[in-house]
Amino acid sequence: MTVSDENLDEVLLIERERWPDGPPHELFKRMRGECPVHWTSHVPEFPESAGFWSITTADDVHAVSRDWQTYSSEIGGMTALKNAIMPLELQQAMFIGMDPPKHDRLKAMFQRGFTPKRIAEHEDQIREITRTVLDRLDGQDECDLVVDVAQPVVAGSSRRSTWSRWPMRTPSGRSAGARGQSSTGGRSGAPCGAVHSASPPGGSVPTADLNTALAELAVGCPPDLVHLVPDMALSASYRPLLGPLRAAGIPKPSRNAWYLDTETDQYRRLTAAARAELTS
Repeated sequence: MTVSDENLDEVLLIERERWPDGPPHELFKRMRGECPVHWTSHVPEFPESAGFWSITTADDVHAVSRDWQTYSSEIGGMTALKNAIMPLELQQAMFIGMDPPKHDRLKAMFQRGFTPKRIAEHEDQIREITRTVLDRLDGQDECDLVVDVAQPVVAGSSRRSTWSRWPMRTPSGRSAGARGQSSTGGRSGAPCGAVHSASPPGGSVPTADLNTALAELAVGCPPDLVHLVPDMALSASYRPLLGPLRAAGIPKPSRNAWYLDTETDQYRRLTAAARAELTS
């Protein structure tokens, strides 16, 4: 049966055999003309997941993308599989799976590092990363623009946040486990650790903004430490390396380091006294 012969009401858009060489463009073309709002009743490979709606016209995509009150990314998730592979709670903890006002608060924090002035401070580094990525393609007849160019350039230029853990005690005195082990420390039994994020020279984040942005994390416990570092060592694929951060240990007291006060569930600047208690 060809695409033109199928009953669109019975089409399961997510069936694997429809995507052997990428998106089924012929099917999308027919849907735009005959069924621009389409319901897929179920997902054969994941029967526990419910069905989903698809929209295929540019105007409808534009309208849905800008109406978060009606078409939430958070309430039902942002993938077709709400109950499989990536649980809804995990999707809601991701930036792309949040609605305003939570989304806007996090976005406001990150925007400070992407002003024209801040980007200009990193121009030489970004150019060097881009040249290195393009040099790797020398002699190739073709490449994947996303995988071979866009991803490594963006990953290297943005210096992503990364997570590390150390054996330590929380300020409340509970023991925390070593990296990779389960633990009775921290909240909900999660291992204690820190989120490291690179910041432009001289950059910092107000403590109030930090508390607001991390207050509504949907999955697991918030990090016990948050640390803004001036730079991150990168792997050959431009991913942050955990080794140097782990070797450096718990950060020194500064305006770019915070700890989670478990009595108030608020972040506070990492002082010498708080650090001493963490490492005792």
